Amino acid sequence: MLHQNFDISPYLSGKILVGFLFLAALDWLWRKKKKLKTSGQEARTTLLLMLGQRAFNAATALLLVHVFMFVYDHRMFDINLKDPFMILVLFLGEEFTYYWFHRSSHERRWLWATHSVHHSPTVMTMLSALRLGLTGAISGVWLFFLPMIWIGFPPYAVFGMVGLNLLYQFWLHTDNVGKLGWLEYVFNTPSHHRVHHSKLPEYINKNFGGVVIFFDRMFGSLAVERAGVIHSYGLSGEAGARTGAVSIAFGEWGSMFRAMGKARGPGSKLKVAFGKWE
Repeated sequence: MLHQNFDISPYLSGKILVGFLFLAALDWLWRKKKKLKTSGQEARTTLLLMLGQRAFNAATALLLVHVFMFVYDHRMFDINLKDPFMILVLFLGEEFTYYWFHRSSHERRWLWATHSVHHSPTVMTMLSALRLGLTGAISGVWLFFLPMIWIGFPPYAVFGMVGLNLLYQFWLHTDNVGKLGWLEYVFNTPSHHRVHHSKLPEYINKNFGGVVIFFDRMFGSLAVERAGVIHSYGLSGEAGARTGAVSIAFGEWGSMFRAMGKARGPGSKLKVAFGKWE
């Protein structure tokens, strides 16, 4: 039964994806009406990357599900998910894990090679939420969530909660929603997420939370959006010049391996890939 229920697809079902595309289209039309910046090329590239990401997920799920089930078969505890308290623990555990996965994806180049795809759009629209990296299985994103499975949370529950996290984040990708009062102290909001995607120096590597923002407060990575700030989005340097879906999906891998090739000695090469970088 666990195999039948398990799905690591970030958006859980095609129907939800269709709903997202509908909302993204409305967002696009609203921006056009208000004469705000849009990019047809970026939209087409995002759709291609979205299709590729779903295909890669389907292929790798067939392999990773066996890893997840092996870990779950050797779990420490049997957790009763009918207990509301354990659902709360699952939520907080997933949020904590997501925070550190997300932060590591900015601080470790091996993970950034995948996550940079999500930061490549130069326009902050809801469609940007659907631009995700294809190579998460290679980066080892799934490794972050193995401890929760080993503790005793079923894989379908862990990755179902990850899916709900990403569902929530869809609406954060907009510059059409201002500050939301007291909600800013607890939840991740469009304001917080604009900061996360911004290229302004004071906002680099900030606001890694998924649904909630208090882990950023706890671990010192919170930045509050200044009133009237004009953000600039996208990647910098060589990465920012990439426009095609293939180059965006795999370009950072090429840059990283070239940097590793120039480094002297195995230790230096590993440091390029896995050491902390800015």
